Amino acid sequence: MNVLIIHRQQSFLERAKEKFLLGGWRVHTTDNGLDGLLKARHHRFDLLLCGFDLPVVSGTEVVRSCRLLSLNQNTPVFFLKAGSESKSQIALAGRLEVNFMDESEIESSGKMACI
Repeated sequence: MNVLIIHRQQSFLERAKEKFLLGGWRVHTTDNGLDGLLKARHHRFDLLLCGFDLPVVSGTEVVRSCRLLSLNQNTPVFFLKAGSESKSQIALAGRLEVNFMDESEIESSGKMACI
């Protein structure tokens, strides 16, 4: 199973990567939306985890582009919730068929093996 994690904080990426590796996943990470978008256009993933607030290209634009023009049009996507999401961001996520996952859920024990 392949997962792409796109998040601006390197410390979070390292913690999340460790959890997914322990769950048997192949993990790809990037700290900006443009690199995430390029990876998603050229590689198929089983799961995408994406922050809203990303450098260069926003999380919503990454997901919108993936849904339109990539190998991952039907890949499950979770936005990583930080608690500061606006009503419009939540509504847009619904239209993009994206679920939410709290960052602390990733860091909790054993969660990644069963997603």
